[in-house]
Amino acid sequence: MHRYRRCHALIHQHDSATAHHHIGSGLVRSIAFCTCDTGSSVNATEHSRCGNIILKTKPQCIGRYIIDVPVSLNNQLTNAITIDGFRIESKPLYLPAFQQRVTLREKELNDAIHQPGNKQENAPFVKEIIRLPENKGIIFDHNESETPDMYRQIEAHYYINNIAFIITTDIRDFSDPKHYEKKKKYLARGFTEADANKLAALQSLISRFSGRQDDAIPTEKGLCIPNGFIKDDAAVHKEKVSFSYENSDFNYGLDFSNTLKGSQDTLMNRGPEIEAVLAQTTLLRTIKKGRLTAAASITRNG
Repeated sequence: MHRYRRCHALIHQHDSATAHHHIGSGLVRSIAFCTCDTGSSVNATEHSRCGNIILKTKPQCIGRYIIDVPVSLNNQLTNAITIDGFRIESKPLYLPAFQQRVTLREKELNDAIHQPGNKQENAPFVKEIIRLPENKGIIFDHNESETPDMYRQIEAHYYINNIAFIITTDIRDFSDPKHYEKKKKYLARGFTEADANKLAALQSLISRFSGRQDDAIPTEKGLCIPNGFIKDDAAVHKEKVSFSYENSDFNYGLDFSNTLKGSQDTLMNRGPEIEAVLAQTTLLRTIKKGRLTAAASITRNG
């Protein structure tokens, strides 16, 4: 059995004032430390095979960076994206299959009020349905199961460029007079009714979506997500993106987030510390590390 270990690259972007690189210029301010198990159960052929995985690479747009990843690996993680609290998952799909998915989901939600735990006093279970222009999808504003109907979820199904996206977020809606007392207590604890603008924010987000093949490198500024691309607008958004390139032997994971506070304590700067730890064992070694001069980030102006 192969004993190759996970290779994990932490991609850390500082504030926008220090990360204004574009495709084809600048340096990615990150470093990937990759290790393979070199224990006694791994023979010379397996060890060489592990090294070759790293040496043969292909450029991939991941978050706001172009990163070389092993050519034999493909991203398998398509549901670990969060933008301003909106969870995003994606899947290549033919249009008839997407339309069937939407039809079945609409029926499931409409029938949910009859399920155990969902009280008639919270009917209808689906509060609003918005059908997107050009039959590109649908947005449901629906109750959460087995809870009062002030606890809701906005759920969008969107289809573009042969990619089906599902975007969801949880909200609280106190607009019904029966929730007046709960609303007072909620606001008294320092919370706000910020969720009121979530539907407009979702529609704005969807308008910037496009489908994308894994090997496609966008020319516009924005965020690469699995199977897609989100074009920048004038606002700054909270972005968390994860990719996982893997096969049966190897797993190369990359996480991107602009929600972390900038620091000089970066993975690049911790190189000597990491090497010191690796020197204490014969089971692990660094295959490759360093700056990628051919790669650059995709980010907004100003």
